[in-house]
Amino acid sequence: KYAGAPRRIEGRKSMVAESPYLLTSIIKSKQGNLSMCGSGNNPKWYVTAYSLNYPQAGRGTLLARCVSADPLHKAVLQILKDVLINRPDMEAIIQKVVERKRQEASGFDVAEAQGRVRALRARQIALSKQITGQETPDDPLFGELEEISNQIKQARTNIDKATAATVQRPSAYLLHKEFMKQAAGMDEMDRPTLKAFLKRIITRMQVDLETREVEMDLTLPSWTHALSSDPRDGRPIGSAMLVTKASSRHSKTSDFRPLLCSVRLTRHGKGPAEHYTWEIIPPS
Repeated sequence: KYAGAPRRIEGRKSMVAESPYLLTSIIKSKQGNLSMCGSGNNPKWYVTAYSLNYPQAGRGTLLARCVSADPLHKAVLQILKDVLINRPDMEAIIQKVVERKRQEASGFDVAEAQGRVRALRARQIALSKQITGQETPDDPLFGELEEISNQIKQARTNIDKATAATVQRPSAYLLHKEFMKQAAGMDEMDRPTLKAFLKRIITRMQVDLETREVEMDLTLPSWTHALSSDPRDGRPIGSAMLVTKASSRHSKTSDFRPLLCSVRLTRHGKGPAEHYTWEIIPPS
């Protein structure tokens, strides 16, 4: 009796990991923001967990409606390939998040320092215009100009140090290539790996149970900055890190996750002819 229990638990975990429902724990209903899960085998559907747990209460309502899984899976995978592979500014976005993370770690705000330099320069120019040529060497005006010049010099030194510490283009380029490699290989991923990858990238996905229209947000993982290079030897971290759980030392960092884009999917047809078209909405 007891010897069989671990095998049943292990088998249950394996069934969940190998489930063909790729969007479980990601997709939710627009009505009520309810989690949706897979139901059925052929065809496969997404239904609200509420309608499964309380079938009598949900019967005849929008919450009892279901969404065909296979056409939605096909559309989502194609969208990810389009965004991660074909988006021209992806490398710049990755560079931006890495630089922001490095600045957070150093506690130095480059943008704020640059604004201070501009303000000091404006003050320096204004004071310079007040010089008439009749001032004595010990005039307070010269002392203030010298102090401003020293402040500008120090601020620029700090900015140079901070920007030199940020990741250089090759690291962002290599990380971009890893994302492209992952996206191109999604069709060959095993299901647990693919599910982990989708969960890292799709941060919001809602389906309107009345119109079957779907909206989702695609972002970079919050721990992307930790993937730019391996702290042990400076080499790029392997692509496997992109789909594994972030380590505890990264989980406490800022939750800044740059939005790649939002996507609105519209369903067309029914049955075997059902498919989705989509509109990619860049971040504002």
